[in-house]
Amino acid sequence: MQFALTPDQTLLKDTVERFLRDRYADNQRRGYRAEPRGYSLENWRMLADMGILSLPFSASDGGLGGGPRELMVVLEALGRRFAVEPVLEEIIAAGGVLAALGAPAQKQSWLPRIMNGTAHVGLAHFEHAARFNLAHVNLKATTRGSVTLDGEKTVAPLAAGCDQWMVSARERGAPQDTEGIRFYLVSPTAAGIERRDFRLVDGSCASTIRFQGVSAGERLPGGYADFAAAIDTARFAAGAEMIGIMSTLFESTLEYLRSRQQFGVPLSSFQALQHRLADLYVLLEQSRSQLYRAALCMESAVQRERSIAGMKSFLGAAAIEIGEECVHLHGGIGTTDELALGFGYKRLLMLARLFGDADAELTRFCKLAG
Repeated sequence: MQFALTPDQTLLKDTVERFLRDRYADNQRRGYRAEPRGYSLENWRMLADMGILSLPFSASDGGLGGGPRELMVVLEALGRRFAVEPVLEEIIAAGGVLAALGAPAQKQSWLPRIMNGTAHVGLAHFEHAARFNLAHVNLKATTRGSVTLDGEKTVAPLAAGCDQWMVSARERGAPQDTEGIRFYLVSPTAAGIERRDFRLVDGSCASTIRFQGVSAGERLPGGYADFAAAIDTARFAAGAEMIGIMSTLFESTLEYLRSRQQFGVPLSSFQALQHRLADLYVLLEQSRSQLYRAALCMESAVQRERSIAGMKSFLGAAAIEIGEECVHLHGGIGTTDELALGFGYKRLLMLARLFGDADAELTRFCKLAG
């Protein structure tokens, strides 16, 4: 079956690639990662001007109404250049949750500013004991006249630079009861908040946030089902970015083996290395097919959750295998910061476990199949 881009999708791909060629020359990535937010605000505003930040949002919310194929085009291009702008974490994940759960007034207040790059909203949902179970929420929401929050969130992406957080809290029920979970808008400057900032393995920023009697802001009216659907879209986008990174790692490794000589001949002439490269190529193309299948299932709404779980499980394992093999084939230099290869591998490690690692997604796939 043919999976070809339309003229509009090709134009979108060319636009993103042109931006990346201009802004990611001469190893500028290191400078962007070294900034306090972990990325360049100038690049962020440029992406907003290009319409990339508006792409995932519906036309009714003021966005461009991009579908799975458009998301795949953009995220794969960003992955190929190892771009550090948090389109996945801030726009598709956090912005997608706000668009799915928010009331019209809440969306009208925040989404236009998110799309033009002037406001930043983060998602504070993960907890230490959850182990990739999105329904495991222990942070308590208690109503005594007003709603107060008590508990802790771990690995809240980009929380230090956000203007508002969306915090999941349990109003009632057991820790894994989906019916008792609600989401609140919380100001990062509210009293009773303790925040510890750190860098993840790929250099991106995240925080652990402790809430002690924190006054919650507005509650988002949407429920857990809307949240889970938004996170599935983010899983798909993570898969697209992984494909972009895996493609670049494979191509750079192939070029390295063609140019590096040992015993007077290129390393690529050794049959054992040719076999390893062939295995990596097959694994890469299988991963791409999984992504395409998930995109088609999302468009047709047929087995949407199951296809995304299967895709994320397969890509999560394949990405780590390809990353490790490419580092090994480069030898000692592959473990250093001298090559962009190391950054790509570290980003794959993070994406492979984002919203669920290969084992967790395989378990989810089997449950959905039953």
